[in-house]
Amino acid sequence: MAGDGADELFGGYRWFTAQAAAAESFPWDGVLDRADLTRLLDPSLAAALDLPAHRAELHRAACAEIEHLPGTTPAEAALRRYSYLNLTRFLPCLLDRADRLSMGVGLEVRVPFLNPHLVEYVFNTPWDMKTFDGREKSLLRAAVTDLLPEPVLTRRKSPYPMVRDPAYRAALTTQVECLLAEAGPATDLLDGAAVRSLLLEATGADRFPREGLELVLDLGPWLRAHRPSLQL
Repeated sequence: MAGDGADELFGGYRWFTAQAAAAESFPWDGVLDRADLTRLLDPSLAAALDLPAHRAELHRAACAEIEHLPGTTPAEAALRRYSYLNLTRFLPCLLDRADRLSMGVGLEVRVPFLNPHLVEYVFNTPWDMKTFDGREKSLLRAAVTDLLPEPVLTRRKSPYPMVRDPAYRAALTTQVECLLAEAGPATDLLDGAAVRSLLLEATGADRFPREGLELVLDLGPWLRAHRPSLQL
């Protein structure tokens, strides 16, 4: 049993704020910018692709799908929009990851929070009920008060665990350095200076830029495996 969907439906992410929801962008854009490969592409390629415009069009199309309840305040409508975008655009990536990982070891994973009846019932719940006590997923916590022990009910939200092993950092940076050193389709698409800046950041004491380096490293094997035809 997995808890996928609870954050999207009950408001568990840190970007579920009225101020953030007022922005005309996907909820995670300002939070996961370190994992945005666009800034690591060759500048001429990035300009030709114009990915910000493409992302903006995807956002407009997604928002056009949402039906708003009569009399909904702008702030409430914005937060419901955020929830919808998380459920329909962000969550599928997480579900695909869970399915691949579980099926890789023959494990069946169920996601009870995504029961269609529950999603339909909770989605239109006023946002001030979902966070009535100022905490994330307040409504969900209140609903299971008699089922869970107090330490579980009141503990702080813990983000998805990151790899802390120094050996992983060393292996990742070494492989990215090798990728930059070899001539190949990946290096033709990347901005070498931008990627090297990530490598320099990785040697410091600040937060390890894992997401960007992983995307860079994934690009090479993906191009070799799928051999796409690129017209640049």
